[in-house]
Amino acid sequence: MLTAGAHIRHYFVEKLLVLQDFEKTFAVYEVYYTNMAKVFRKTIDPIRFTSAGYSALQPKLDELFKKRERVLIELQRAREQGDLSENGAYKAARFELSDTDRAIRTLQHQIKYGIVVNIPSDGTIGVGSKVKLRRDDGKEFEYTIVGTYEADPMNGKISIESPMGKGLMGKKIGDVVVVNEKKYRIENCVLSL
Repeated sequence: MLTAGAHIRHYFVEKLLVLQDFEKTFAVYEVYYTNMAKVFRKTIDPIRFTSAGYSALQPKLDELFKKRERVLIELQRAREQGDLSENGAYKAARFELSDTDRAIRTLQHQIKYGIVVNIPSDGTIGVGSKVKLRRDDGKEFEYTIVGTYEADPMNGKISIESPMGKGLMGKKIGDVVVVNEKKYRIENCVLSL
């Protein structure tokens, strides 16, 4: 009979591999599940987009690459001004370059892991659906359900991760959705974007 600690060690084998390369030390930590002989790795969930939202990513990325070229020229000019420790233009250009690089990495990640979600054909609400709701007090709202990175609540685009978006997913015309203790009846639903 195995004890709890021995039982866990029986299923999981931990391996720490340290590689030293001049000044850098790399640590690779792998957890093996011995019964299945598989390596567990973190999986990245796909990022859901409407077709319009996904197609808008590449032009934004191209624009950021052009901006990066301009920022590099500004950085070079600031470097040529002399003392970098008291050079405000140099620090501002470095900040703008790091900000642009961060935005590029974010868009590249979205393009790499992004998927276009098709609108459900069975009449249920999904990503890309345009929905008209009526609250109990008679006030009407119109929303378009979009992916997380496309959300723009001020323009009626709500995320599938928002409370309203979660409540609407999979519903049909005539259903009642309760969000934050308020009831909304689905009046109309356009299944195209």
